[in-house]
Amino acid sequence: MLKADNRTDNFIAFMLAALVYVPATSTGNLIRLGVVFVAFVMKHINEPPEQGMKKIAICMVMSPIVSVFFVFVIEGFGLNWAVVMHEIQRMVFCALLLMTVVKMQISFRVVYFITVIVLIPNFVIQLLQQAQVESVFTFIRNNYESGTSAEEWTHLDLAREEGSGFRAGSIFINPNVFMAIPLMSLVVFLHQDRKKSSIWNYGLLGCAVYSCFLTGSRTATIVMAIIIIWYIVKYAKPLSRVLLIIAVIIVAYSFGTYLFSSRAVQIFDTASFETKINAYKWYLSSTTSVPIYWISGSLGSRIANPGMDGEIGDIYAWFGVFGWYWYFQYYKFAFKKSQILFYSKPLTAVHIFVAFTASILLCMPIYSFAAVIFFSNINDYDEVMTGD
Repeated sequence: MLKADNRTDNFIAFMLAALVYVPATSTGNLIRLGVVFVAFVMKHINEPPEQGMKKIAICMVMSPIVSVFFVFVIEGFGLNWAVVMHEIQRMVFCALLLMTVVKMQISFRVVYFITVIVLIPNFVIQLLQQAQVESVFTFIRNNYESGTSAEEWTHLDLAREEGSGFRAGSIFINPNVFMAIPLMSLVVFLHQDRKKSSIWNYGLLGCAVYSCFLTGSRTATIVMAIIIIWYIVKYAKPLSRVLLIIAVIIVAYSFGTYLFSSRAVQIFDTASFETKINAYKWYLSSTTSVPIYWISGSLGSRIANPGMDGEIGDIYAWFGVFGWYWYFQYYKFAFKKSQILFYSKPLTAVHIFVAFTASILLCMPIYSFAAVIFFSNINDYDEVMTGD
């Protein structure tokens, strides 16, 4: 029977993971912030936050305030206050979330179940998008889009056809953002295979892999391939190794033409990389007259921040070098916290790789799930195989 603390942590874990289904609207984000605040109080009412994460969280909340201070001094009241308030809200959300989950003790069984209930419904929506079911697009437009034409194009038309291949991102605004979910799910299901192989888990692995391909993300394809190859070579049981290799052969033979003509495997297309580099160049050149923005960031400035097409670039444009400081301190903390060799290391890699092309930390819907499975302490060490 679970202890009271375990039951509380399980409840918080499910409550936080369920936030992935809350629309990314102003009301939805306020709901997220309220839920995370309640979870934070539940975990810290009788004990202080973890010291290392507390320092990072303070820096996260202070970074938009510092950036806005410099922008306000230079530009006065002509700031985009809607963007400023949203970013402060988002940093508070992430800070409270991280300080909460690092104190949680949950079993891997709970992590596994949470992953299933997050991935599978989204995967089904992806399949319906692939089948061009119009009612699904209408439902997403009515409930998950905030109404701007740019977001409608980004989500619905990317989910239909981008011109370079079909892409499906479920209810999320961009498939490049959603890809974090199937990639992290893949790690969880492979770790379950280390514990106990089963037909059910092989099916879930197939869903995670196909979900990655449906995003049309080159990053998802590369990271997925690295994780699977690493697992097959170093960790897989003999039977699983054989079955996984056979599955790869079957998929390549049956769907090779489709997969290798899709955007997901066009990994040598340099256009996306050049777009990211050009975004940095544009930002640096557009702020030449205010070089302090190169250090402080320019959150809320009349200088429109470009779409940096990656979390690391966005943090620099918004929060400057102070933002980069706490961002890399966050990953340093993550590496130190890695406890279960196969489970933690690939999850860390997923976070870092996705940060170059999309967003995990700054995406409130995704991160509620990502933080739970990444930072929560798995307490059934006797049952989890740690490996060498």
